[in-house]
Amino acid sequence: FPYIFERVDETSPLYDEAAVPDFSVWRNLFIAFKIQSEHPLIIEYYVNYTALDAEDVVHWASDWPSIPWHVLAIGLEAEAKGLLAFSADKAEAKEVEQTNYIGGPSLNILSQMLDEAESEGYIPFSELLGEYVSTDDAKDRYSKLKTWYEERGHFWVSNGPYYLHSVDITAHTAHLRSVAKYLVEQPLISTELLIIIVVVVVVAIVAVYWYLRKRKAEEAESKE
Repeated sequence: FPYIFERVDETSPLYDEAAVPDFSVWRNLFIAFKIQSEHPLIIEYYVNYTALDAEDVVHWASDWPSIPWHVLAIGLEAEAKGLLAFSADKAEAKEVEQTNYIGGPSLNILSQMLDEAESEGYIPFSELLGEYVSTDDAKDRYSKLKTWYEERGHFWVSNGPYYLHSVDITAHTAHLRSVAKYLVEQPLISTELLIIIVVVVVVAIVAVYWYLRKRKAEEAESKE
């Protein structure tokens, strides 16, 4: 989250003039957020925004990053040192490569940043993240990212239903694989099937109840 503000801070090495317009629009709507509780996680959002449907207001605040923080961190370090730049405008202005996590000259620079980050257990914006991430945790994350890079040949780690198994930017090809085998083991009976079974059982119980009630009434009439 601090990265958003660093990009528009002219005194920061991460400052990017191209980020200012979008930030200005967002900042007019966003007021603040407050972490009320960590266990369970409860965050209050305050925004200068409303909509006809309450769900739309809540949806505005339901945001999360698509890549883990330690992947972003090596790119931030590269930009802070003037080796890469995230935006095309800044890359052109600084005469450096635009950050690319899947191929090109960026990979060697990101790999160098990864080695340095792992060695020191680098935690970006440690004033905030340092409360939640230890140096050992950071080193472990960087170590796993290094293994990923050695196996995949790129740094693109994301949170979608597929992961980028391999990529060839020269041939313009990408090989995606499903993350299904890494998910939590699925139950033997699906939710839909379980609902059907419950409905059938309930209907059967009701049918038996009315049958027995009708039979009892008929027996009572025959005795009379």
